[in-house]
Amino acid sequence: MPLKIVHQNHYEIIGRGMVLLSNPAIHTQSPELYTGTLTEEVALISKGHAIIGKEKKLNDQTEVESAQSEFAIGVREFIVDHGIRLILEIRGKKEPGVGIEVETFPVEANEIVEIVKTAFALSFPVTMTQPGATERSQYANDKNVQTLVVVLGPDERGFQRESIIDITAETVGLINRKLGFLESEEGGRNVLD
Repeated sequence: MPLKIVHQNHYEIIGRGMVLLSNPAIHTQSPELYTGTLTEEVALISKGHAIIGKEKKLNDQTEVESAQSEFAIGVREFIVDHGIRLILEIRGKKEPGVGIEVETFPVEANEIVEIVKTAFALSFPVTMTQPGATERSQYANDKNVQTLVVVLGPDERGFQRESIIDITAETVGLINRKLGFLESEEGGRNVLD
């Protein structure tokens, strides 16, 4: 059973694997775009790691910066403490469909991008983009850690939510296996390099 640790501005789910599900709270955006509970459900089903920003309105810029800094530190600690190799960030958007934002990936990581794209494209319209420099880039200074952002439209967060959760949880398992993380029958883990 994953362990949940609550912090002032975010909470962490300690699971297993090399994938970190991420949902930074966007304190200035509309609450209907918040995908924290969806991210938590994916983490629990996949028994994976997650770091999720708390949904709360912060009006003071100092509070916003403090919350973002606390979140970034938490992500970096996950990377070091749990051997994270991929951050899968889940966000909301106003437009329909599933968007996948791909930060710069080395050629050998293209298979992971294809796993994610194919998993969602079987059931949803998917658009691929490559974002410019954003706050996500600060989370992982380690070149061995990649970031993929899955951005979900209103239908995908609403009445198609269960399908999104199932697809994402299954995708986390596929990526973990691709990265060499295997579960033994006794419940322990093996990491292959």
